[in-house]
Amino acid sequence: TVGATTLRPEHVTLHADGAAEFRFRGKDYVQWHKRIELPEAVYHNLEELILDARPPGNGNRSNNKRHPTRDKPQIFPDIRSQDVNAFLSELLPGLTAKVFRTHHATQVVREHLASDGVQPDDPEYEKWKAANMANLQAAVFCNHTKKAPASWPRTKETYAQRIERAHERVRKYRTQVKEYQEALAALREEAREKIAAATTTKQRERKKASYDKKIERAKRRIATAEERQQRAQLALGKVKAKALVAGKKRTWNLNTSLKSYIDPRVFYRWGRRVDYDVLEKYYSKALRRKFSWVKQAGEADEESQWLSEE
Repeated sequence: TVGATTLRPEHVTLHADGAAEFRFRGKDYVQWHKRIELPEAVYHNLEELILDARPPGNGNRSNNKRHPTRDKPQIFPDIRSQDVNAFLSELLPGLTAKVFRTHHATQVVREHLASDGVQPDDPEYEKWKAANMANLQAAVFCNHTKKAPASWPRTKETYAQRIERAHERVRKYRTQVKEYQEALAALREEAREKIAAATTTKQRERKKASYDKKIERAKRRIATAEERQQRAQLALGKVKAKALVAGKKRTWNLNTSLKSYIDPRVFYRWGRRVDYDVLEKYYSKALRRKFSWVKQAGEADEESQWLSEE
């Protein structure tokens, strides 16, 4: 694999329209392929660097064995990653290439969460989906790609079946609620007729007491059906959210950006804002251990800190 400082001429194609096309295997053997419009000066400088490419000058090795890639001509033979970090640190103490990537990936997450519109009273699956979508944007920014699982077509079909079954349950309970409401209306009409037809006060009182009990049972039946309909609606929303996230992230490695390139404090502050324990419900157990300091540090944060970051 290669990086910015170890690019070789075969990794860059210069086009006549002033664009440069980069194609190489980067960190974790991830394919990096982009076509970028370059300023004229940058284009010509890169053209000269490609023509002058040579092996790096740090090839003194104790075993004197030739390396299959490191000894090939490079575009930046005299620049190492340490040199890049040293240059960045001159601009801002402590700034490194990783910090630079972390800053931008975190900013991508922050902006997505701020614009997502999730509210504290929204269902938990909406908050989980928002966290995934923000994480996905960071993975895309960092080019953390992966090969789609071979089982994806089967997984997609499974989700489609689950969604259809969830829709059926929602329709079932919606119909049930409507039937029970119609039955209650008919029962009330029947009660009015029977009570009005009673010839004595005692008969009217007995009829009224009897129908009051029936009406209360009918109301409870409606309430139970409405609760079931609400649960079915939530279950439908949850499985649709899972299907959406699974489809969106099937070719992106979200864990790499979550583990190494997203400041967890951004997720934590957002979670406090929308009433979602993002560390417990989104981060893995291993990452919760790694970022255990976040919750302790976050307890001292004020809401103004989030607002200032927006």
